[in-house]
Parts: sequence; structure tokens; C-alpha cells
Amino acid sequence: MNNNSENIKEWDKPLFETSFKETGNWHAKESREKVGEIIYTLYEGLQNVYESIGGFYDEEVYQKALEIEFKLTDMFDVKPQYKVPVIYEGEQISNQFFDFVVIPNKKKFDLKPNEIPAFILEIKKQNYSNISEETDDSLGRRRTRQQLWRYLDLCQKSNNKSLNQIKWGVLANFSKKLETEDMAPTMAIHNTDDGVDLELWYRDAKSMELYIYSEKEKVQIDNKKAFKQYLQGLESGQRTTGFSKEYKEAMFQNTSDEVQFNFANLSLVKFIDKLGEKEPLVYDIHVKDRAIIIPYGLENYKEILETRAEELKIDKNDKRLVTLLFVIKETEKYFENKS
Repeated sequence: MNNNSENIKEWDKPLFETSFKETGNWHAKESREKVGEIIYTLYEGLQNVYESIGGFYDEEVYQKALEIEFKLTDMFDVKPQYKVPVIYEGEQISNQFFDFVVIPNKKKFDLKPNEIPAFILEIKKQNYSNISEETDDSLGRRRTRQQLWRYLDLCQKSNNKSLNQIKWGVLANFSKKLETEDMAPTMAIHNTDDGVDLELWYRDAKSMELYIYSEKEKVQIDNKKAFKQYLQGLESGQRTTGFSKEYKEAMFQNTSDEVQFNFANLSLVKFIDKLGEKEPLVYDIHVKDRAIIIPYGLENYKEILETRAEELKIDKNDKRLVTLLFVIKETEKYFENKS
């Protein structure tokens, strides 16, 4: 999705963008830059699958899609459903199946011999909170993580020297999150711009460490620009009240009533825009999480201002309170002239 286009509407921007964070000091002998380059390249492939087929399938579907995705690039060689025996006292007691053993292309990533020869990739489809929201105690309680840790541990204890070299593991979660709109608390929507959650774990001789994880951050929009784009849409006729068909049928007796309402709405939006040019805080009051807030009367407007003051944390000692009082005074004049 191209968010740099000048034509894109503020409310059409993605709700979230993915960033990558490190948890702390880098203890691994491998280069942070090399590991980062490999993980970001891997993430592009994971995200290609996610954006192409969506976020509501089971793990097997994503695994099959990734097999195809890996064939389309020469950055990685992969071994899907890689079987590793579990040995106790010289006897095989079980088999474990890694979703993927991924082998980075040494030339493409400019790797030295035995530098990140391979890593484990486990695909999951489960809901859980962001790493930043979890405590140290809860990190190890996720079965998805314990499974990856078990695989990394198995590699270290294996009699296979190639497996002994695998110290990195990636957990990729394709779970689709649901976000609740504040403007309509009973409605949950999924984010079409959502992404794969990723965790990179490292297994050394003594411990298991989380090194890199992805986190979704809300994209900030320009409230003034969003409001003016809304106004432009009303003026051009490309945007109307936005009411549902059922609401329109209940609210308007005929088409002329709706036209008259849209005209009155346009007049009010122009008035609010003029206030915003004098006091920029007005735009922040009237734009909330991509929703344009337009009152339908003076009393309703006072309720909106009171609610928004609480949400914007404007108290009696806040200098912004002067702006709110100015807006109320000017709005009272506006509605008096319209009555």
C-alpha cells in the first residue's frame, strides 16, 4: 500500500504499521546487521502471503502458501516438515516435525562459512498480546513459544552436526486481530492492513533469548488535513452524510429531506473549518481515529465538546480550555443565526 501518495485520504491510510524492536543487549556472535537483513527479508515473504490470502486460514494453508513463496525467490532454500528424531539412551522414541528449516543464500546475504547456516521457522495462527504487554513470567507460558524452544533445544542435543549449528528460530503468527471502533463500541472490524507477528529467538549453551520482535503501531494522521479532505468531499458531492440505508429511511421522509440535511451539514462543516483556522485544536476535537465528528445541534455539540475534552485530557488548568470556551461561544452564535 502506497501511503506517500498526495491523493490518498487521511482516513484511508493503514490503521497500523509494523516496526521491529530489539529486546536488549546483543550476546550472539552473529552480526546484528546480518541477522536483521535476513529477518527483514524473510518478513517480506511472510507478509506477501498474508496480504495475498488474508488472515483467516489455518496453519497448514499458510505453510503451503509459503512453500510456493519460497520457490519464487532465490534468497532462501527451505526444507518443509523437516523430521528430527528424539533419542533417549540410544533409542528413538519420537519424531518432531519443524514447519521449515530455512537456509539463507550465502551469496545474497554475503555470509561466511557456517555463519547463520540455517534457522527454524514455525508458523502459527493464534491470538496473543504484543511482547511489550507481557511480563517476563508470561513469556514462557505460551505453548507456541515452548514448541519453538523445544525444537531449538533438540537441535543442540542432536547427534546431527548440521542441526547443532542451528541456533536461531523464528515464530511467525498469522493471527488476524480484531479492533473495536470507539465510535461504535458494538462493532468489531478486522484490519485489512494488519501484518504477521514475528519473534526471533536465539538458543545458546545456557539460555533461550528473544532478540527481535515485531510490533504494530497506530499510524498517526493529520487531523486538519483529514477534516479539510472531508469538507472537499462534501463540496464536490463525492461524500455525503455516510449514514446507512436503514438509518436514512428512518431519518429522512424523502430525497429532498436528505439533500437539505446535506446542505445544512456542509454549512456547519464550513463553519467548523473557519474555527479551526483560528484555533487548530478544533480539528483535533472533530477528528477521532479517522472519524469526522459533526454535531446535529447546539446541545449535542456541547455534549461532544465535553466528551472530547475528557478524551483529550483538557482540565480546568489547561490552556486549551480557553479554546473550548471560544468554540462554545462561537457555536452558540452560529446556531442562533440558523434558528
